[in-house]
Amino acid sequence: VHFTPLPNRQLHGLWQSLIFDSNIKQKLIYYAQTLDCFSMFKLASELEITSPWCINFNRIILLYGPSGTGKTSLCKSLCQQISIRMQNKIFKSHESSSECGYSRFRLIEIPCHSMVSKWFGQSSMIISKYFECIENELKNSRESTYIFILFDEIESLLNSRESSVNNNDPSDVIRIVNTIIIRLDRLNNLVNTLNYSKKKTEVKKKCNFIVLATSNLITLIDSAFLDRADFTQYIGPPGIESIYSILLNCLNELLKYKILTYDGIS
Repeated sequence: VHFTPLPNRQLHGLWQSLIFDSNIKQKLIYYAQTLDCFSMFKLASELEITSPWCINFNRIILLYGPSGTGKTSLCKSLCQQISIRMQNKIFKSHESSSECGYSRFRLIEIPCHSMVSKWFGQSSMIISKYFECIENELKNSRESTYIFILFDEIESLLNSRESSVNNNDPSDVIRIVNTIIIRLDRLNNLVNTLNYSKKKTEVKKKCNFIVLATSNLITLIDSAFLDRADFTQYIGPPGIESIYSILLNCLNELLKYKILTYDGIS
């Protein structure tokens, strides 16, 4: 598991450099703001409320589309952007700035390709160990810590169980999907006990994390995971206007560092 502290200098400027035809970046920010708003008003986080399932969300973002369209970069830059806004307390929530109180941010990258083993039953054990690492990080983290969990090319693990049965795939494939779905549900239901005094104890869900996933082939992903994703967005190849903006930015950078000159362009 790769841990990256946020904000990170290596991700500086990545958010601004990504250009898409739609307002996908603003939609992602709105989604994160909504989660922050729900957390601020303790919606679906207090376990003792009358109707805990009235407003339910899984804190999962899924970006899918062809390879090379910027899905992974968008996920990482989103984490960077959220961490900057929360750290500076300019993350707008409801009608005023949210007093989120987060001061420490971490990005956990899960290498999906390294979870698959040729040995029967070994993959499920590897996946369980990865999730135990994530759960321990959440349990041991302070309330001021916010964690982003990134699964890149998640279709390599979450193959549709129905297709696996029809294709007579090994039962280990189904076991892998079952393990991930159960672990994601367990992650979403992870609780935190706060002792304010000897007489008062508050029990609430952990709400200081977001799960991000990318996929090149969404049709291969099991429907159980697709149902759990709160935000699903297609990221396609850039259109004409986006291509023009990307090339213009590249030329401006070359001119800025005098690699190209206006005389050379003309």
